Amino acid sequence: MQGKTSFRRELLLSHTAPGKRNGTKGFAKGASSTGQKGFLVATAVFLFMKITPSASEETDAVGDAVNDICKEESYLRDLTTFITNAIAPHETAAEKGEKRQGRWRMAAAATTGVERRCLLTALEGYAQEKLDAAQRSIKHARETIATAAEAINRQIGKIQATRLLAKTALKEKASSHTTTSTTQLNIALERDLSGTDYCTDIKTAKDIKADNTAPTFAKLHQLKLTKDDDIHKAISDFTVKLKGIAGFKNAAPAGAFDDMSACAMDGSGEALTIVPNAKAPKIRPSTISVFKSPADRTACMTAVTNANTHANTQKLLAYHVCKALQATQFTTTDLESLDGKQLAESSSVVNAVRNCHPKYQQIADPTTGDDSSKIK
Repeated sequence: MQGKTSFRRELLLSHTAPGKRNGTKGFAKGASSTGQKGFLVATAVFLFMKITPSASEETDAVGDAVNDICKEESYLRDLTTFITNAIAPHETAAEKGEKRQGRWRMAAAATTGVERRCLLTALEGYAQEKLDAAQRSIKHARETIATAAEAINRQIGKIQATRLLAKTALKEKASSHTTTSTTQLNIALERDLSGTDYCTDIKTAKDIKADNTAPTFAKLHQLKLTKDDDIHKAISDFTVKLKGIAGFKNAAPAGAFDDMSACAMDGSGEALTIVPNAKAPKIRPSTISVFKSPADRTACMTAVTNANTHANTQKLLAYHVCKALQATQFTTTDLESLDGKQLAESSSVVNAVRNCHPKYQQIADPTTGDDSSKIK
């Protein structure tokens, strides 16, 4: 029983420099000073890197305030940045873990103590297990985030094209009018982008609301997105007015050209005027739910079986955003802060120690037996 009850203590002590355990100043022969510093007593908690989902019914007030395509564009830009940066804490933790694992590997190779080498090798294996799991989650998150960012950028591209086309103006190209015969006049018109902006440009999402509230993407539950079928509404229709005509009967629009057969020029000078129709009402982005419930971010509202053939691009965007936000909801173990109790409760650590030194062959599996038979 002594071997069982002392295992946790020895495993934790393997986390410390030998000089701290036996009163000597040096580490095992051949070990570096970096390795010596790396084995000071670890703290007794696990740190987890994750985005905590909102448990309330509250949603992002800034996102809910999006009511035109300019605000929509700004919000989507900042959302892309948010989901792209969400993986960074996990990547940082994994990089630190790789360095810690390397120090354990070096220390195991340098130490002359068989028991200590056994424990350090177990720590290295535990680190590899956690790093492999983290890298799989990070790889999946990167791919999912990239897909969401691509979908968002497509929507932003549509909005930018719409805003540009909305500035289209139609003008008379006076010097280019021609006559084909004595009975035909060819009126020349041209387009440019001298029209007014469709909506006020918004630099960042915090400028969407008057009080400059920053968006809370962690509470995002729905998106305001312009539907493909509504984009054309931002582009003006135009009316061409030809004045100086006498004899019109002011017929209904459908018969206006037929009416011209009985009219003549009034001799006072003819004028051509082009008037754009008012762009009203403004396009109002539609509300597309991302999650089925604000309090439950584990289920996406939109079900997608084939992204390549899904017809509704806005719902597809919401689906990809949902998956991207979910993809970062994993924990990355901080290998800089390990606890002997938690290490002793790891089956992989127990098996590694049990197989590498006869002293530990009789220890019990942490998941079986009564309290007296578990590692203490």
